[in-house]
Parts: sequence; structure tokens; C-alpha cells
Amino acid sequence: MGNKLSSRDDGGGGSFHSPRQSSFRRLRRWASGLSLRSSGRAGGGGARTPTEPPSEEEQRRMARKWNRESRNRVHRSTLFDPFGSSKTKWPVPFIESLFLPDFRIRSGPEELEDLEVLDVIAAGSFGNVLKVRGDNDKKIYALKVIDKARLLQHGHAVVQQCKDEVGAQAAVGRSAFVASLLGHWQSRKRLYLLLEFFPNGELFALWKLHGQFSESLSRLYIAELACAIDYLHSCGVVFRDLKLENVVIDGLGHLVLIDFGLCKWLRRGQSTLTICGTLAYAAPEMLLGQSYDHSIDWWSLGILFYALVVGKFPLHGARHHRQMAAWVRRHEYEAPASLSWECRCTLERLLQKSPARRLASLPALCGSPFFKGRISFDMVQSRSLDPAAFHTQQDLSGRPADAEQHRLTQLRPVAFDPEDAVSRLIDESFLSDGPPPPQSAQPSAPWNQRTANGGAGTSRLI
Repeated sequence: MGNKLSSRDDGGGGSFHSPRQSSFRRLRRWASGLSLRSSGRAGGGGARTPTEPPSEEEQRRMARKWNRESRNRVHRSTLFDPFGSSKTKWPVPFIESLFLPDFRIRSGPEELEDLEVLDVIAAGSFGNVLKVRGDNDKKIYALKVIDKARLLQHGHAVVQQCKDEVGAQAAVGRSAFVASLLGHWQSRKRLYLLLEFFPNGELFALWKLHGQFSESLSRLYIAELACAIDYLHSCGVVFRDLKLENVVIDGLGHLVLIDFGLCKWLRRGQSTLTICGTLAYAAPEMLLGQSYDHSIDWWSLGILFYALVVGKFPLHGARHHRQMAAWVRRHEYEAPASLSWECRCTLERLLQKSPARRLASLPALCGSPFFKGRISFDMVQSRSLDPAAFHTQQDLSGRPADAEQHRLTQLRPVAFDPEDAVSRLIDESFLSDGPPPPQSAQPSAPWNQRTANGGAGTSRLI
């Protein structure tokens, strides 16, 4: 028969002892030692006999000893339970612990007691962006409020994306071309991100008002955005949603990146597969479900560059990434002949469908014909250039942009893994050449419905 572990009361020969028997033996040895100490005392006036029961003080001391031992004992279930270390007498609710430690907990009515809600800046699928004023400093801020219930409906990936947004923006907020994250916390039902407020609004509003920008002003704007993108990439972040709506104008007229909701930590040389962003700005390799790297941000910069100098987009935004991929594959990205040769050359290098041939770094952009010898990137990075000096008569009296066309690009950003089983059920007909891009169509509902004022909706947000 096989060997068995045995337990003996006399402590000999056995290699295994139960905790109760071990405790009993220690108690017996302690009692024996107590008996010897009691019998060896001189005088015997205060000594008790070995048969006399322990005093209350000795019982309390002995009880504290075993209590400490039982609390310090490591159980096997604790070591292999991923949530074992978080079990406390007053556990944190799951809907709050899910966002820890990225969002600290602030519960109760005091969570917004220092902020006065003034207006609703934008409304999205997960929450709203509010214009608020601090009661202490009277400064104006932007407060992004995210509903946890809506967030959890889309699974763990969206929760992790929200945590990555906070971590990335907090890490890269030292750049002058990136909006600073001033604070972030959570309550039982919502997440809060306190951001800088830019009263001059989005670059989209300026583009919609003036349409085609001059090459001089476009040169400065693209140079500032290129510095912002290069800084993000050097920090190991790929932005993935560069568009006119995610660029705002500060008080001095310089551009600042906002909304890191789709960014991702990605080291140089690494790649990822997630399809996300706004389809009109998405790079071909992303639309095709191929692995991509930081070069997709330079493609988006090329699309934005095209919109600034031409006044419209090279393609409408499709309703699905497969349909958009078919359009991009057939479209030839050629700049209009009305632009200068230097501008056309740089623009077409940014819009190379092959990532290997694409202009995808700040040094390469500095050496391109449109920028080389025409602007100092050292002065751009230090924000020493006055944007007003780059405005021309064309910028002040240009025709309105094709905003109707732009609304077609404002579909809700998609974010999913192309290997997911759901994505494989999508109609494969979108991979064919399909119909040509529409020249005119009824605009779809924009993803971000911007409102002029908060109205009655403001009271429901808090």
C-alpha cells in the first residue's frame, strides 16, 4: 500500500500534525513550564499549585496569543483568489473598485460642491462635457462626466480604455499642445475628469466659418499638430482620433489636442489591431483590419491638412469600416493643382497608403518642401510664433466650408477587435469594390450633438 501521512498524539513518527493537535501540544508544554516555574518559586506566598486553574489575566494573555496566530496564518484560498486581498470588513462596491486606483472615490453631495455648472459644451454616447466654474478661484473649466452604467454596457475593454485615457493624459499633459488633466475622481454612478477650458472653441468651428485656409496659416497649424503628435509618440501613446473636433484654439491662437478617449499605450516598434476612431480620418491599414502602429496618426494629420488647404475632405465618411476601406483602396489621393508644388508634395507624402512609404515622423516633416526653410520648428515648439501673423486675407474672407459633407464623417467612432466573433458576422460584401463614394447624400446623425445651452438637461447630469 502507498505511504500515508499519519498523526500521533505523542508527537513521534508522524510527519503531519493538524493545527488543533499542534495547538494542544503547545498548550501542554506551556502548562508544564508553568508548573515547573510555580514549584521553583521561593516563599510560595503568591504561588498557586499546578492543579490550580490559570488566572483571568493569564487566560486573556493566552487567548491574545492564539488570536494573533490565527490572524497571521496564510490560507491557500487567499493566495489563489485574485480578489482575496481586497476582502475587508467594509468592502468597496464592485462598481467603484472596478475603476480603482485610477479614479479615487469621492462620494456624497460634496463631490461637486466646489464647482458651479454653467453650460453643456457637448453630449456624447457615454456622458457629457460641462462648462463649470470653480467657487474658490472663479476660473472656468471643462468637466467631462461619464455614466458608469452606459460604460459597463460595452464590456471590460471600454472600461480599460477609459482608465488608459486618464493615465495617458495625465502623463503627457506637460506639453503646451496637449490639454492638461487637472483632476479626476469617481462617485457611485459617474466618473469625472476636470480639464482646461478653451473659450475660442474647436478648430472645426473656425474651418466651418472660413473654409479653405491659406497655405501660410495651414503651415503653422500642421506644424503645431505635428509637434503634439511627435510628443505623444515619444511618450509611448498613439492618439488614434486626430480630427478637427479634437483640436481647440487657446487664448493666444495656438492649437491644443483634447479628448484622449481612444488613445492607447504603444511603444515604438509595437503594433495593435483595434479598429477605432472616425472613419473619414482612419488609415487604410486600420480599415482593412491589419496591424498598425503610430503612423496612423500621420495619415489622420494628412486628412486634416487636406481639409484645411482644400476646404473639403478627400472622401465622405462611410457607414462601416469595410465600406470605407473599399473606397480608400480605389481612391487616388492627389492634391488639387491649385495648390503650390511644395504643398502638394508634402500632402501626398502624408497620404501614402503604404505605411512604409508614408511621411511618418517629425524630422521627415521638417525636411519636406512645404516646411523646410519656411518655418522654425524650435520656435513652433516654444510657441514663440504669433498665429495672427500667419493670417492672410484669404483666411479672413474665405468661403464657408462644406459642413454638410463634414457631417457625414461624424459617425459614432467604432472600437472593437476585428478577431471578435461578432465582427465576423458582418456582411462580407463591404470588402468588394461596391458603390462609389456618394457625392451627395442625406447627412447622418452626428455622433456628438452639440447644444447651444444646457437647458433643463443640466440638472439631470449631477
